[in-house]
Amino acid sequence: MSIDHDEVLLAESVLSNAAKYIDDLSKNTTPLLVDEEGERINLECEFLVQRIELSFLQHNVNAAELMCNNAMERFSRDESAASRLEPRIRESLGKVLYKIV
Repeated sequence: MSIDHDEVLLAESVLSNAAKYIDDLSKNTTPLLVDEEGERINLECEFLVQRIELSFLQHNVNAAELMCNNAMERFSRDESAASRLEPRIRESLGKVLYKIV
């Protein structure tokens, strides 16, 4: 299965818009979203996971690895965010590596 260039471009556009939205929210409060199960999700955390996945889709493994490290460090003080972030990164890695191979 190969990566569609248009999908990568769309993901870049969506993430760019998400970054602006999260930045606006961050000016007033920690940007949170409540999922279907009632759990609060840190949008900055979710955004970082998506950026990492996109870097792998772009075959930019060095950038993705750097972002993984930065994300884990950034959310190390937020135990709930970090606990969600690590498995999401691992899941994203698995999906993307499957697509690349």
